[in-house]
Amino acid sequence: NEQMKTSSFGLKRFIASRFLSALADQFLLFVVPLAIFKSTGDVKYSGLAFVIEWLPRILFFPLAGFFVDRMKARLLFFGVEAGRALVLVAALGLIAGGARPFVVLAVMMAILSIAYILNFVGTEAVLPRNLEPSELPKAHAMLQGVDQLTMVLGPALAAAVSVWGGLNPILILGASLFGLSSLLLLGLKTRSVTSDQQFSFAALRDSNRTALKVLLENKVLFQLSALTWVVNLIYGAALVVSASVVLKVYALPEGYFGLLQVAAAVSSIAAFAAVPGI
Repeated sequence: NEQMKTSSFGLKRFIASRFLSALADQFLLFVVPLAIFKSTGDVKYSGLAFVIEWLPRILFFPLAGFFVDRMKARLLFFGVEAGRALVLVAALGLIAGGARPFVVLAVMMAILSIAYILNFVGTEAVLPRNLEPSELPKAHAMLQGVDQLTMVLGPALAAAVSVWGGLNPILILGASLFGLSSLLLLGLKTRSVTSDQQFSFAALRDSNRTALKVLLENKVLFQLSALTWVVNLIYGAALVVSASVVLKVYALPEGYFGLLQVAAAVSSIAAFAAVPGI
């Protein structure tokens, strides 16, 4: 019976979709700051693009669970992946039509950041609903493996594509990865939990009030959240300036930026592996 439920959900299909999606995320995360710096020649625009991308992410994270609980999981995941592919296609068309690359890329990444949150929160919600408890450790281990693998493959892919030059290969490849990810989700069978509340401002307010109360009452959780925020801030600042340091300060080709990010990703994975033994 347990095997039938797992097979009905399609865990392997879901993991394959997650791999393509995460690969596109990591690829764009490293190649877009490089593209913005190359098109503007000024690191301040890379920093501004980072703020434009992360502000919606910060604001929408507390709201994502509210929306995920009120949407059908299969439609949510398919819509997010297909929507991200369309956003990249739209960006490609706007830039080809003469729009400023910085404006288009910054808005594109802001929209993609919201889609990433829906995908992330949706994954955390859908697995317990569609897998037996004994299957959850395996599923989470596979997801962690996918995320760590794409942390290396994404920058490596960015380094390879940057050699070609131009924005078109970047946007076309990203759209293709998201598009393939959405196709894998067409046959996904999920069991959704129907919320007893509809979309309303009152329900949204009550939901976030409860979440804030839990956060403030749990000092350890609050401290961990604050630590995560600081780490992400430092990581984002390093990511913003790394392209300008490699290209402008050291006058190295774009491929070295990708190699730097690959080395950073490998170091991160090594650090994660060492944590359990500390």
